[in-house]
Amino acid sequence: MAMQSNNQEVQKKLAGAWRREQRFHHARGICHILLWLVGLVLVDLMLDWSLDLPGWGRVALLAVNLGLLAAVGWRRWWQRLRRFDSLRVSLAVERLHPELDSLLVSCVQLHARGDESSLASPQLIDAMKSQAVEAVRPLDFRRIVDFRKLRTIAFAATAALLAFELSSLYVGDFYRVLAIRLFNPASELSYPTRTHINTITGDLTVQQGRPVELAIDVGTDSEVPGAAILQVSHDGGPWERIRIEGDEQARFAHTMPRCNDSFVYRFRSGDAVSRRYAVNVIPSPQIVESTVKVTFPEYTKIPGEELTALNFEVIEGARMQWKVQCDRPLAAASMFCDTGESIEMEIDKVDPRISRASTKADKPLTYQFGWTDREHGYQYKDGARYSLHVTRDEAPRVCILSPFPEQHATLRKKLQIHFTAEDTFGLGDASIVYSVNGGVEHEHAMGSFVGKTQTSGNMGWKPSQWIDELAENDILTYAIQVTDNRAGEGGPNVGRSKSLTLRILGRDDYIQAMLEQRNNLFKRVKGVQKDESESAGTLKELRTEVHP
Repeated sequence: MAMQSNNQEVQKKLAGAWRREQRFHHARGICHILLWLVGLVLVDLMLDWSLDLPGWGRVALLAVNLGLLAAVGWRRWWQRLRRFDSLRVSLAVERLHPELDSLLVSCVQLHARGDESSLASPQLIDAMKSQAVEAVRPLDFRRIVDFRKLRTIAFAATAALLAFELSSLYVGDFYRVLAIRLFNPASELSYPTRTHINTITGDLTVQQGRPVELAIDVGTDSEVPGAAILQVSHDGGPWERIRIEGDEQARFAHTMPRCNDSFVYRFRSGDAVSRRYAVNVIPSPQIVESTVKVTFPEYTKIPGEELTALNFEVIEGARMQWKVQCDRPLAAASMFCDTGESIEMEIDKVDPRISRASTKADKPLTYQFGWTDREHGYQYKDGARYSLHVTRDEAPRVCILSPFPEQHATLRKKLQIHFTAEDTFGLGDASIVYSVNGGVEHEHAMGSFVGKTQTSGNMGWKPSQWIDELAENDILTYAIQVTDNRAGEGGPNVGRSKSLTLRILGRDDYIQAMLEQRNNLFKRVKGVQKDESESAGTLKELRTEVHP
């Protein structure tokens, strides 16, 4: 029983030494953590205050801090902690008291193995244990740990902690703001400054192409600088600096005359820096798909078609139906014509991105679209201009082939009129139009050519049968008139041949006129023969010169 009590006394002293060792490592680790913590706080403050880190940057900074503290704690603290091991502690005691000459280590090993496992006699073992207990009883095992080795690190940690406490009396607000910004990345809290920004324009949503004013008001109860700096960044690019002079009320304002793209901005006034604000520029709705359904007049017999181009050409009288889909919902849409007219477009009830309009082609148009954005109510006029070309349905083309112009006739003469007529989409009715001595024009039906686009006709016409008042020496003017098959407003187009003149003569005068006409023809024939003979002679001479 006495031997067991002695063993417990040794184990108790070894455990006390181990606990002291643990306290040493805990104190050392805490000092290292405090030094790094104070240093990281100061570095974080300088970085966040000078760079105004965004939320994600502060999250990254906090993660780096925690990682560094974890690494320091692991290497300088946790790795140095040991579980209680009486053999390891006894070895440390033996190194401190070499005069024990391994007596304590042997005693601990024998106690750990148990007496029954030893090959030596129990009496010898008990004697050795008693000797070891007597040898270590006056010794202080806790001296294996020298807390004086912590003086340097403890002094440094205490000095750092005191310096931090003293600095908090002057910059405590900075530390408070840093803590809030680090642990709440969404926070927009700013650091204290000598210059106070009381009001700022803030986030804006503006229509593309419109001007926007950005301004700050600086409190007159704070330090008022002579100028402020507006910093603008487009698409994450570098900051553009704009210097702004203030007015008497310490207001600094800058107007951007035309905003085409979204951007972020911030103000620097004295030592105050505002947070970032966004100006969201809403562009004009963009056309992503467009179709024009064209229905041609029925009389043309042209099948309808669907076009994807907004510049196109149609025949007069065609009806167009536009279907235009934009990239976002619309509240209203219009087509503005160069004539000053506008065509209201209907917004689709199911898909408000789609608008429709219809009109009839009666004249050429240059047009552009106008949109009203549904979300913001902004009105835009599309910069692109489109053209609608309208082809007119021309009148039929009519030509009299015979008789020749400037003819003569008697009251008994019957004319044989030969003519041709054609039209792109189809002919209608034909008639002869005439007048006597430049008087009232009369019209007489000749027949119908419905269903044909091209035809030729022969007509026997005795003027005296139709014109009761026709007399000798009258001058009769006539032409062939043909309509096409155009239907609807305005009726058919009318085509007319060139007018011919016919002089009514008596019998003797008619014979004399025919003789004169024959003589003129003979003269023309003789002239042609003479020209032919001269040409043949010239050609013969040329051949002789080439081939003598």
